[in-house]
Amino acid sequence: MLIEYGQPPVKDGDVPKGFSLLVERYGKDGFRTPLLVKFNYPSLWIVQRPSLDKNNEDGTIAAGEYGKGDSAALYVGPGSDKPLDEQPKKYFENLVIDAITQKGVNAYEDFKLLSVTKGAVVDGQ
Repeated sequence: MLIEYGQPPVKDGDVPKGFSLLVERYGKDGFRTPLLVKFNYPSLWIVQRPSLDKNNEDGTIAAGEYGKGDSAALYVGPGSDKPLDEQPKKYFENLVIDAITQKGVNAYEDFKLLSVTKGAVVDGQ
């Protein structure tokens, strides 16, 4: 699937021991900007993918061990004209709050983002 999207294939060592690779296309319905999502998750976690039916795409891409409350889910926020490294800290704070509250407004209390650090370059991105 990665090669179809112009991405390099998965090599030995790309996926840590005890993890699995999730690759999924988000935005299959044509109403969302299509994204190719790729991340590692613990092998025992359950994967959730969006469903596509006559009512368009529904759901998100997630993985989790829901009995313990551990999970990782994709959140796609509004786009911006500025590159991420030019965004102020408040932009990221608002983005995290929007992601936390997408299922309910009172899901957090007194959230404050302390710092933003530029991440490592992965696959040229």
